[in-house]
Amino acid sequence: MFFPLFVFGQGFGQAPVPLNIVPPVNSGANVLNIVNYVLGFIGAIVIAYLIYGIFRYLTASGNEDQLKESKSTMMGALISIFAIGLSAALISFITNAISGNLNSGSL
Repeated sequence: MFFPLFVFGQGFGQAPVPLNIVPPVNSGANVLNIVNYVLGFIGAIVIAYLIYGIFRYLTASGNEDQLKESKSTMMGALISIFAIGLSAALISFITNAISGNLNSGSL
């Protein structure tokens, strides 16, 4: 009878202290982490696409059709990089606005 009270260090007449085995979950931060990982993964794919366009440009050997296609590939990759950066900034702004931390300045 006295053993559990002694082990948990609780005295007589006090309410038992709840054990928080599972830490509290912040679902907003989890969603933000997932979005950041997805944007990073897409960014890596776009940079690989940009490198592919540069490679095609360098190996075109004066062929006008290949030069045109490689320029189009590089322009699409650069626009995609800009869009990914803009979406990351917008998501950061929205999450900071929702949480009330507009002056944090972190992306």
